[in-house]
Amino acid sequence: MDSRHKEISRCLFRESNDALFLFDPNDHRVLDLNPTALRLTGLDKQAACALRIGDLFSGPEPGGLERLIDAYRRTGFYHSREGYFLARAAREPIPVNLSVSRIHTNPEPMGLVVARDISERVRAQEALRESEARYRGLVETAELIIWSVSADGRMTSLNPAFEKITGWPRNARIGRPFDELIHPDDVTAAREAFARTLQGESLPPYEVRARSASGAYLDIEVLSAARQSGDRPDVSGIAREVTERRRAEEASRRAEAMHRAKEAAEAANRAKGEFLGHVSHEIRTPMTSILGFTDLLLGDERIRCLPAELLDHLSTIKQSGGHLLSLIDDLLDLTKVEAGRLRINRCPCSPVQIAEDVTAALRPRTEAKGLSMALEVTSEVPGTVRTDAVRLRQILINLLSNAIKFTCEGGVRLAIGLERGLAEDPTLRVDVADTGVGMSEAEIGRLFEPFYSSDSRAARESGAGLGLAISRRMAELLGGRITVRSRLGEGSTFTLQLPVSETAPAEPVAQASGAHAEASPGSAPPSPHGGRVLLAEDNESIRHLVALKLQQAGAEVAFAGDGQQAVEQALAARDAGRPFDWILMDVQMPVLDGYGATRELRSRGYRGPIIALTAYATEENRDECLHFGCDDHISKPVDWDRLIEVLSAQRKRMCEGAQEPSAAIT
Repeated sequence: MDSRHKEISRCLFRESNDALFLFDPNDHRVLDLNPTALRLTGLDKQAACALRIGDLFSGPEPGGLERLIDAYRRTGFYHSREGYFLARAAREPIPVNLSVSRIHTNPEPMGLVVARDISERVRAQEALRESEARYRGLVETAELIIWSVSADGRMTSLNPAFEKITGWPRNARIGRPFDELIHPDDVTAAREAFARTLQGESLPPYEVRARSASGAYLDIEVLSAARQSGDRPDVSGIAREVTERRRAEEASRRAEAMHRAKEAAEAANRAKGEFLGHVSHEIRTPMTSILGFTDLLLGDERIRCLPAELLDHLSTIKQSGGHLLSLIDDLLDLTKVEAGRLRINRCPCSPVQIAEDVTAALRPRTEAKGLSMALEVTSEVPGTVRTDAVRLRQILINLLSNAIKFTCEGGVRLAIGLERGLAEDPTLRVDVADTGVGMSEAEIGRLFEPFYSSDSRAARESGAGLGLAISRRMAELLGGRITVRSRLGEGSTFTLQLPVSETAPAEPVAQASGAHAEASPGSAPPSPHGGRVLLAEDNESIRHLVALKLQQAGAEVAFAGDGQQAVEQALAARDAGRPFDWILMDVQMPVLDGYGATRELRSRGYRGPIIALTAYATEENRDECLHFGCDDHISKPVDWDRLIEVLSAQRKRMCEGAQEPSAAIT
């Protein structure tokens, strides 16, 4: 070999990226190694040359390196054997690809080991194996069906999730047409999607119904794509069950529909309540005049000389007007109950006292029909219990009125007692029994429906059929119930069972009448005689009527036709040193309504009593009047005794030095 070839050989030895080791074929001792070998082993040359080849390399099995060298001896060359590791100083061995060659040198040949570092390739292969293992794990355990279908529509592969989701064994479906399990109504769409996908079209996810092993159909969402398998294309994809999601979506749609229906019903109830409120207002205003002037006529000495027939006509007018107002009140109560706006105010009250008041109030009606009225206390009833006294009184009035209405002979009995059971609170039990016409089972079944009345009863008495319906709903709002026992021709018994809580004797007892008078018990409030009233009312007939009633009570009356006039007259009288003792303020008036007039007066320091006079009669209307600064509320048609009572109470308050007005909106 000439010098040029030798130089080239030395350069290749020095510059090679592989680790090169020259060794003695006889004892395998390392004779020389290149810089790459020094770098990979971490040894210096002297230390490396003190080693044998077997010290530097380890094989996949014992004696593997020796067999490699034996092959070198026989053939002079052996290459590209993997599975060997190169030892390194103070570091982990690295995987290498080994080649052993014979170098023909003089006087003796040498052996050459070429070691190529394959660490990166091994790491890449390991990462690939791990990735494949993870993929296989996902395929095996995923809640997704991974499938393949041949071009002729037969299943070629299915993952284990297919069995878990559908219940069908995979082997039983491989080779079968994919559309055998599709719902008949979905087969055409599924075949069309398969054909389009096979032609290379990219489709969005679509849904089909697939039959499970149990026979039930599952909602399946499918995503597919075409691929080339050998020389024939096929279709592969994933599918997931969405049955529960569809059920949840359907339940959500139903809930949303119910929510919309509920909102529509509530809006309808509100509209109905507002409509009835306006109708009530429009009816109460003329009824104030009708009933008021009828009362004036019936109380006039000159009328008493008229024939009895004419007096009966006047009484009929008054009675019919009362029935009309009762119907309006029942309609408003029923509307509030159905809309969930009926307020319950539980407070200490005397149930026996309420029963006595109700029977006393209705006794004239029983006497007019020749009936008896009895009140019995069947067991010890506490002096006070906590419940809604107003609603209890209303229920008892409705039950007794119904009993009187349908009883022609005999009488009516109200029995009240207390039942103590396992519940924490005792139960107030009230039985209203009559000796009337009784009812059939069919009638009892519809008795508490609004506006229901049987043909046999409709001709006997007037009535809209709302009292019992309202009473049952009120009882339920109070946590109780109303039941009925009856037989045709033998009378009826209505039973009210109402949970109540007993109260300490020292607690004040609420009166069921709902009166707002502030006079102390046993002392009559001072009369409005001699007082000055400013009546703010735009309806001329009502102005005239109220003025007559107040003048009969000894009051001096001034008039204002709208809210602005009321403000001006009230402030002028105050500034002149002769303030009005009361202002009766209609709510609906031109120019400035009663709310605006009251707010204006309170903002300008007016402290005198202002009583709202309005055809709106609900508790909400009363609260609204007080909110705007009124001291009290009188509804139309006017209860004249109640009006005098309120005027007297307000005069007493002012006389006792209660100078601060009610809360006002400024």
